[in-house]
Amino acid sequence: MSNLATTPANLAGGTYASILTEKAAELRDALIQQTLKDQYSRERAIDEGVTRRHPELMAGSLSYRQEAETFLGGLADYFDWVVPAFETFLTPDPDDINPAVDMLGTIQGWFDGRVDSANDWTGASPGLTRVNSVRAEMTTGWTGAFAENFIDHFVTPLETLLPSQRNLAQLVQEQLTCNKVIYIRRRQSALDLLDASIFATRNLAAEQKAENAKWATIVAVAAGTTLGPFAHGLGILGSLLLDAGGTVAQGLVPDKTNLPISSFPIEGRTTADICAKITIAMSALERDTYAQEQQVANALRAITQVVEKLRRDAVLANASGPFSLERPALADATAGELVRNMRPAR
Repeated sequence: MSNLATTPANLAGGTYASILTEKAAELRDALIQQTLKDQYSRERAIDEGVTRRHPELMAGSLSYRQEAETFLGGLADYFDWVVPAFETFLTPDPDDINPAVDMLGTIQGWFDGRVDSANDWTGASPGLTRVNSVRAEMTTGWTGAFAENFIDHFVTPLETLLPSQRNLAQLVQEQLTCNKVIYIRRRQSALDLLDASIFATRNLAAEQKAENAKWATIVAVAAGTTLGPFAHGLGILGSLLLDAGGTVAQGLVPDKTNLPISSFPIEGRTTADICAKITIAMSALERDTYAQEQQVANALRAITQVVEKLRRDAVLANASGPFSLERPALADATAGELVRNMRPAR
């Protein structure tokens, strides 16, 4: 399976970094301007920045007024947290996952193929055609119990194992693709938060409940997997796995009204109220991102545990399985046993 999730241009690399920092700076400037412009915001800021910090100053006194003027003149410092706070959403970069996703796609290509009615394996990798050559050489060139054992207990199970390896690579690739989508949607959620915050800041008293002030995290991915029969056959619960195809079908950046985890308006009567909502929203986005990352981790952990168990059980029982091959009798044969049980065909 190819890489299903291509990061949208506005959410990738330096373009995203520029958009994010520019919007964050725009929000900071809007907070400064509105604090100076709006009476309630200005009084609230002075209360927090002067009255509470300098209880020794009497309200209305010359010293108090001077301190208030100094504070308002340095509002840039009061809101200097805004840009750095949003810069935390520059990482992780969704495209950092690409090498792993692409390599798993390459691995699938190596194992792509089929077993025909003559039990011949046709694979994408030229090296895999050697499986057919070994079967043909054993069938036509040798007789005896060892030759039959090698075909029945090694070559034939190997042809069954190859598709399992491919499906396993695809299953893991799906989980990592969903992880990438989580980070893509995290970036979009951060930009959405900036847009909603800027709008709410510029419309403190007028349109607090406007649609543009609403915000929601959209980091959720779809549970369940398109590889259900394979996964269920290995004992993996479908509910633990993530479906890359279904997730991408929702849209890499779906409408926030259709796929929210946390949702609330960024509104307030003062700029201090807006800042409080922004802080809450950032925490919600981090929390929801972590919860989705845990789904990916749980899925990969479940896959690992099942494959480990299947391999361990097969090795201990010396039996072939989805990811293991039985040790053929030929592997431990003595010279005398070889002479008796494996003879050139005449």
